[in-house]
Amino acid sequence: MQDKLVRATAAEGNIRIVAANTTNLVEKAHVLHGTYPTATAALGRVLTAALLIGAGLKHQETVTIRVEGDGPLGVLLAVAGNNGKVKGYVSNPHVYIEPDETGKMDVGSAVGQGMVYVIRDLKLKGVYTGSAPLISGEIGDDLSNYYYSSEQIPTAIGLGVLVDKDTTVKGAGGYIVQLMPNASEEIISHIEQKVMGLGAVSSYIEKGKESMGIVKYICEPWDVVIHEEKEIDFECGCSKDKIEKIVISLGEEEIKDIINKDQKAELICHFCNKNYNLEKKELLDLLKQAKS
Repeated sequence: MQDKLVRATAAEGNIRIVAANTTNLVEKAHVLHGTYPTATAALGRVLTAALLIGAGLKHQETVTIRVEGDGPLGVLLAVAGNNGKVKGYVSNPHVYIEPDETGKMDVGSAVGQGMVYVIRDLKLKGVYTGSAPLISGEIGDDLSNYYYSSEQIPTAIGLGVLVDKDTTVKGAGGYIVQLMPNASEEIISHIEQKVMGLGAVSSYIEKGKESMGIVKYICEPWDVVIHEEKEIDFECGCSKDKIEKIVISLGEEEIKDIINKDQKAELICHFCNKNYNLEKKELLDLLKQAKS
């Protein structure tokens, strides 16, 4: 089943909702980064959140979610736009903390205390950064708190990753539900009950439910207006050309130093772990470009 994202409204526009099944792309990230189960769960939640937030952006705009906690995971980072593509990484992928008696991953302890940053690159309109303290390290709760404290928008966020005994991803996904200022107490109470009744979103998806099922469950009995449904995936987008531009941006002296000391350069992409090797001749060509 292909991962999909659905963006919709309900109750005459008083409810905005985005939901996504991210099982395959989280598994892809797990394989690329070699993450242990707790790291898989944490990174998967951040990747899912970036996709959900990015769905509301305009063409070529991006959102970056950066979680900086004092736990063993270090930094968690994900970048997404409105094109259904996301990339990300975790500083320390080899983190595993025994789950509790219900099997739930202890992501909170692995993340620790710190800050969450939401950075929106709106291109010509500028870059906007918001932040909030981590209140649990569970990512979903922390982003809900961010929206409440930084943007004053009542927001319910559910994020989940279910990891199998063989460390593969059995189910992953999430949703963001926002209520508009004119939402009645009846709508607010109903949404609260629906969110509580849904339970763990990863288990819901693992049972075969799709993104549309999440949207319809949370929004019933109101009519749902679907604004967008699209396939989503983990995609880095790195290339040798982009790597060469990064080297050129280092400047003449830095490139000369690399040539004199090592005669070559090896660069590894943070997002997909792909290696790029530049030999001396290539570095000399890049040096000429840096000079010009």
